[in-house]
Amino acid sequence: MGHIFSRLSILCFMLIILLSILLKMAFKHFAGVVKEFGRNEGSKWDWDVKLRRHLFGWERDQWNCFVLSLDSIIIRKRFHDTLAWSHYSNGLFSVSSFRRCLEGSSAYESSVAPLLWKGLCPLKVDIFLWQVLRGRTLVKEVIHRLRGGQLVDLICSLYGEEYESVDHLFLFYGWSEIMVVLHAMVGCLKLLQPVHQCVAKCLGDLCHSAKRKKAWNSLFVAIIWTIWEVRNNVVFKNIQANLGIASDSVRFRVC
Repeated sequence: MGHIFSRLSILCFMLIILLSILLKMAFKHFAGVVKEFGRNEGSKWDWDVKLRRHLFGWERDQWNCFVLSLDSIIIRKRFHDTLAWSHYSNGLFSVSSFRRCLEGSSAYESSVAPLLWKGLCPLKVDIFLWQVLRGRTLVKEVIHRLRGGQLVDLICSLYGEEYESVDHLFLFYGWSEIMVVLHAMVGCLKLLQPVHQCVAKCLGDLCHSAKRKKAWNSLFVAIIWTIWEVRNNVVFKNIQANLGIASDSVRFRVC
C-alpha cells in the first residue's frame, strides 16, 4: 500500500478490475482468464475480445478508451495464466474472493498488518506507523515528489549525507545505539532491507510468546516515533540531535 501496493500488485489489481469489465461485455461462456480475450502475436499481446452485441456510437468511444487502458497492461508470455479471482454463475465477482486475491498477491500487507491497530499506542502514532510502512511520511524525498521536483535541499536532516527518504531515515540511519535495543530483543536484524522486509524478518525471528510479540510491537513503534520526533526537532526547532536522549526516550516508552 514503503507503498499501498508494490508496482506488480498495482498492475495485477488493474488487470483484475479490467477483466471484470471484460467478462460482463464478452460472451457468457468465457471463464474469465486472460488467454480467452486475445493471443500472442510474436512478442506482443494482441487483445481480441468477442462482444455480446454491436456497440452504439457513444459506446464505441468508451470502448476505444477502455482498450487504451488494456494496452497499458503488459502481459508476458512466460507467465502462467490462471483464474485467480473466482466469480458467481451470473458473472459477478464476490467481495470475499476479491479480498482474498489482494491478500494473496501482496506479502507486504500480510507481513506488516500484525503491527498495526493493536492499541499499544495512541491512534496518531498508529496512523504515523501506517504512513511510514507505506512510504507516505512527509520526508524530504516525498515532499520533493509531491511538489513536482521543486524542493532543492534533499539531504537527510539527521545523517547529512544521503537523500532523506523513508527507508533511509527510519532504517538506514546510523543510530546504532537505538537499533541495539531492537537487536538485543529479537536477536537478529538486517538493517539493509526495505522497511516491510525488515518487519517481516523480525517478526519471524521472535519466539511464539505473546508477551514478547507485544514487546516487539511496542519497541518498533517507539524507535520509529522517536526518530521522527528527533528529526522534527532538528528541522523545526534547531535542536541538535542527541543519541543518548533518543535511546533513553525509546526505553522509557517501551518500559
